[in-house]
Amino acid sequence: MRLIIAITGGRGFIGRRLAARLTAAGHHVRLLGRQPPTGDLNQGVEWHQACLAGPDARALRRFVHGAEVLFHCAGEIRDPARMESTNHIGTEVLAEQAAGRVGRWVQLSTIGVYGSPRSGVIDENAPPAPLDAYELSKLRGDEALLSVAARTGMPWTMLRPAIVFGRDMPNNSLRGLIGAIRSGRFFYIGRQEAILPYVHVDDVVEALMLLGRHENAIGQTFNLSDDVALERFVTEVCSVSGCRTPTLRLPEAPVRIAAAALQRIPGFPLTLSRINALTGTARYPIGKIERLVGYAHVKGWRAGLHEMLMAG
Repeated sequence: MRLIIAITGGRGFIGRRLAARLTAAGHHVRLLGRQPPTGDLNQGVEWHQACLAGPDARALRRFVHGAEVLFHCAGEIRDPARMESTNHIGTEVLAEQAAGRVGRWVQLSTIGVYGSPRSGVIDENAPPAPLDAYELSKLRGDEALLSVAARTGMPWTMLRPAIVFGRDMPNNSLRGLIGAIRSGRFFYIGRQEAILPYVHVDDVVEALMLLGRHENAIGQTFNLSDDVALERFVTEVCSVSGCRTPTLRLPEAPVRIAAAALQRIPGFPLTLSRINALTGTARYPIGKIERLVGYAHVKGWRAGLHEMLMAG
């Protein structure tokens, strides 16, 4: 059955892949953006121009009206000055216009709303603990959606993915890690327990597709990660790249002291946040999304990593 699907952020890293999947499946897709589209739109794609937090409510109503599913993938990740207006206020404004006009709202959130836990099992019942402007704005956006949905009865579901990666990912942190491993500059810090909470963009799109149609998803929040041990990740990079597998491991405490003393040096690569990322042992199980909607990874971290490495 051909459906009308609305997508915010449909030209972004995740949104454009979601739009491609949906148009390939024969659905009519509406995309929302602040600027006119660049290049020609694919057949079956309709462009709507509006600002989420802007004054033109009529444009937003036209965008959402009659859509069976609205995927809210838009989000500001770079400019802290715009995070609150886009991720929080923009979500609230759009939700007010969507209530009563869409069949279902699918919210793309982030595990960042849980903060940066250093250890433990972080499931959907974990309390939010955002640490920076982005995480806080995303949590406020989630809360605004739930408030509007509770008041209006709008069906909703929410996906909180881990660090999303892929060949053309906008975040360069993973490329930096791969570069350090390939060049022989990488070394382990602390004990052999670190977990990298990554998930491939194709798997995020697969999860969104399921949440957009499965009845068990309504009113539920789902985490999505493809946790991988740091040692296994590093070994895989070296196996594919033909580089020497690193063996050096330094104790965590002195590395933190050195990083704190040297972090003011421009370009110094070992920041405290990177140390946290390379030593954290928190896990993000996905049993809930597997159980309720039958989710399974279609790409997985290993195949996704190979794809990145072969692309250079």
